[in-house]
Amino acid sequence: MGVDLDLPFYDSYRQRSDNHSIRVGAGSPYTLNRLPFSTHGSPIHVQAWGEDVTTAGYGDLFHGDGNNKYTANFSGTSSACALVAGAAAVIQSWYKDKTNTVLTPIEMRELLIKTGTYPSLNEKIGPLPNVNNAILHLKI
Repeated sequence: MGVDLDLPFYDSYRQRSDNHSIRVGAGSPYTLNRLPFSTHGSPIHVQAWGEDVTTAGYGDLFHGDGNNKYTANFSGTSSACALVAGAAAVIQSWYKDKTNTVLTPIEMRELLIKTGTYPSLNEKIGPLPNVNNAILHLKI
């Protein structure tokens, strides 16, 4: 079971000052709902796929050769964080190209939350970033 960061045990964690990070949970690529093992609660800002993600050079197929050097078992918040970072990088690149400035970490976080796609269940995991919606929101 995933940790619920809204439990009283985590009060001191929630009371810390904002470190400008983007906290990520793991959701289903099929429903966007929280996966059972994912951390959740009000401190989680966004989520991304936490299962059925393929990646290069990690895990069960690492010693493959040529075009087979990938894995079928990249999952959890490890895959979710990588996907959110990729979305943020694409948005930041577009924004910098258009404005010659960059979004602050807090601006990026708020943009991902505001323009993301929310799961059907309210499981305190946040939305899945939607790069297209974010760029449309920023259009200058």
